[in-house]
Amino acid sequence: MENRIMEEAIKLLKLKGVKFTMNELATELSVSKRTLYEHFPSKNHLINKIVDCFLAEIKVKEEKIALDTTLSLIEKIKLLLVCVPAEGEAMDARLLLELKKYHYDQWEKVQLFLKEEWNIITHLLEQAKDEGILKDISIPLFIEMYIGAFNNAYTSLSEHNLTLGELLQQIVEILMNGIKA
Repeated sequence: MENRIMEEAIKLLKLKGVKFTMNELATELSVSKRTLYEHFPSKNHLINKIVDCFLAEIKVKEEKIALDTTLSLIEKIKLLLVCVPAEGEAMDARLLLELKKYHYDQWEKVQLFLKEEWNIITHLLEQAKDEGILKDISIPLFIEMYIGAFNNAYTSLSEHNLTLGELLQQIVEILMNGIKA
């Protein structure tokens, strides 16, 4: 039942953002609110579980990409930089603003993940530099630029209705290839 609740909550997140109510969730599942609260003591716990699952899914996808021998180093780096959970790729990037406003602890968890989970990408960037595939750039600066671009873009571009996947694709395209035609 917990998985069903989470799946339906993710659907509501896509439709309504984090403003969906537990009443709406119960109605969609054709269960009572009491049933929801038996599995999740609060909406905050439910959102927390969804964020945890999304972050865990990202880690699994990252490891899979890093180990894929059919991909070039550049392909791996690009895929890792746009790596989001399957359910999250089509979500509106504005969802992060709502997460920050209504579920700040979970937003902080995402920010911490964004700042700390760079081991695989750092290793691949260093390898690409060593092999002469990438310029001799400052990897910490590249990471800070990525994080800054991501945080500023979803905040300032909210009116453009980009999905999270589209936003990340554009950021990575500009960071990896510049803006020249």
